[in-house]
Amino acid sequence: DGNAKYTYELDLTKGKIPFAMNSMEAGTYELKASAYGSIITPETMEAVVKTGQTTDVTGFSVENNMGNLQGIVKDDKGNPVEGAEVTLSGGSRNFAASTGSDGSYAFTNVEAGNYKISFVKTGYASVNDVAVTVETGKNITMDDQILQMNTGTIYGKVYDASGNPAAGVTVALR
Repeated sequence: DGNAKYTYELDLTKGKIPFAMNSMEAGTYELKASAYGSIITPETMEAVVKTGQTTDVTGFSVENNMGNLQGIVKDDKGNPVEGAEVTLSGGSRNFAASTGSDGSYAFTNVEAGNYKISFVKTGYASVNDVAVTVETGKNITMDDQILQMNTGTIYGKVYDASGNPAAGVTVALR
């Protein structure tokens, strides 16, 4: 009826793969191919199906549109920060990673475009919305991200009424 939507998925990693949509009613259809991280040309193709005939719509071309992003998270003393949550957002997909023992993180096969990257770790001030552009076919290495510690120490002494150190006292923090 011209309003039906058909979806046919195929694995583009294997190279040229033919597809067939069988038992299509006679009529004119618009085909659109899409794949994450790919530029597909043309955007659409028209297929005119005639009763008893096969219509060839060969002609979509797929080009990789992905890159990679990596970096290191350190504390304000230059030490690697392990276990920081790193989030990449702003494209058609969001990505998340945790830093390794060396403070490193990596995002692979990210669709080219503009993103924001955020860094979160308990005990450190979060860093949000750092702008980054992923480029097709490129391995982007970010500058080291420094997280400032946001913890402190409470120190004190407890004395009795005579000014002597008091023993057996519990101090609670609320």
